Amino acid sequence: NYHYSTDADGQLEEKLALLTIQLSPQVHVKSTTRDEDHYFGRDTPYSAPVQYGAGVQVLLPSAVRGQSVHFNIISSKRPLGVLPVAKIDDPILDPFLDRGQFKKVDQFKKLVNQPARKAQEDFTFPLMPPESEDVVWETWVPLEKDATYLELQIWYPDSLIRPGQQDVGYLFQLKLDSQGDTAVDGLTHVELKIKASSRISTLTLEIAE
Repeated sequence: NYHYSTDADGQLEEKLALLTIQLSPQVHVKSTTRDEDHYFGRDTPYSAPVQYGAGVQVLLPSAVRGQSVHFNIISSKRPLGVLPVAKIDDPILDPFLDRGQFKKVDQFKKLVNQPARKAQEDFTFPLMPPESEDVVWETWVPLEKDATYLELQIWYPDSLIRPGQQDVGYLFQLKLDSQGDTAVDGLTHVELKIKASSRISTLTLEIAE
């Protein structure tokens, strides 16, 4: 276990570490599938669900209201199910932003099996949750059928959380399936392909107050 020094610097470091944990976003992803016919040498096809995208929800704490949050997102796969995880080069940053909108926290983990419409096409105009409440960014990204994971990297403004030496932000790797997968801790630094990315090439999401 890591022990902080008992002087003022150590106490500040401990408080900052606790704040970083408390402010961690939560992420929920769920594959979107459609039935496709498969033959496999048979005369009559059989129908089976095939992944073609995923719904993504990021639950952000109220502390980031009125701030800019930086995102990076990629998909990755494990070839043949056993080989090392490899990044998929199809970029999914733009749809992550274009198809997203803010939802209330009670919508977290409630994703349907269809793509979210682009925000400008959704005429229900969901209102921004009241200020001082946590918010959910809900969106959809297209994926290869054999994508195994979604990897996200999220940075808060430096004024909120002082970045560590590596400046990796919060890191998430979520398994893609039609049941859905949720991660509540973005500080478990597993070996991710997305860690090779820098903050410079990321998306900026403005969170209304």
